[in-house]
Amino acid sequence: MRSSDVVERFWRAKPCRLGSRDAVVVEGSTVRYFVWGNQVARWDRDADVLEVDDCGWQTYLTKDRLNKILYRINFEIYSLRGRWYIHNAEKGESYVWKGRHTIHLQTGLIEPAQSRFTHPKISKRLKNYYERALNILDARRRMLITPTLDGVAYIFVEEPREHTQTILVKMHSPEFDVWEGQLKHSTILSAFTRNSPERILRIIGKNFRKVGDDCKLEYLIKGLTQMGFTPEALPKDLVSALATAKILEG
Repeated sequence: MRSSDVVERFWRAKPCRLGSRDAVVVEGSTVRYFVWGNQVARWDRDADVLEVDDCGWQTYLTKDRLNKILYRINFEIYSLRGRWYIHNAEKGESYVWKGRHTIHLQTGLIEPAQSRFTHPKISKRLKNYYERALNILDARRRMLITPTLDGVAYIFVEEPREHTQTILVKMHSPEFDVWEGQLKHSTILSAFTRNSPERILRIIGKNFRKVGDDCKLEYLIKGLTQMGFTPEALPKDLVSALATAKILEG
């Protein structure tokens, strides 16, 4: 069992334990997640409220577990210059991490909620930028397409968060290659607002993993589905090329 499996059981309200480190405890309508005996998360299912707490341990392990839990509700914790922030990806807003926060799952309301951007002019400018960038991202259907020397490159991104899952497909018909990885949402938004896929292509080697030839087609279909892309939403030439590749593979 992995930590991701324990988190899955947390959200299913199923008690479990991973060695002596991770544990999920269910008491009536309350579900608790413990790391080394510290309660880092408490989900009140009746009130539909999640409480997250670093318990005084702002470590990689604590942040990893919290992020695995928060991922399910479109939140994420990130650090900048040694300071933690909690980000609401749906609203595009970041708040100063206070050690413990309460999140109302229906509304996304978080308490306490001290905005990361406290300077009024800077805050307004950044908010306007993010709103414009997200609109552009939606208008481009979360994909960028660009010609290459021997074919076409397709870049697909999930709904933006601090680290955004990204899939790159390079077609050089009838063959294709697939890379997968995560990019900072600032990189994603910059590439989309400038319509500049090159900003992503030039850092692929550092941030991405090339998917093996034996499973790339299966991975691509599964990955795009998990990111919310339906076959109808994909470019027709890509669907046709993938269909050809499937025939050749079979």
